[in-house]
Amino acid sequence: MSRPCAAGGKNGNDERPRPWATWRKGDKPITPRGLAKLLEPLSIYRNQFKLDGERVRGYRRDAFDDAIARYRSCSRRRAAALAH
Repeated sequence: MSRPCAAGGKNGNDERPRPWATWRKGDKPITPRGLAKLLEPLSIYRNQFKLDGERVRGYRRDAFDDAIARYRSCSRRRAAALAH
């Protein structure tokens, strides 16, 4: 399943309320480009696809599976090491 980006307006900086914390200096919300830069080291990239006949850019949910599995594996190893 895919999710389109939550950006709106011409440059993605609309005034809709965001469900996430601010990013960068002051109270600036994270931008779609900022999110892409954070996800790039995890090999998670935006894709372009059609949703209801409209071209949108977003992230495939399954693109996160590998990164989440690596995180969980690392967390389990760290917890096991701390328990001994």
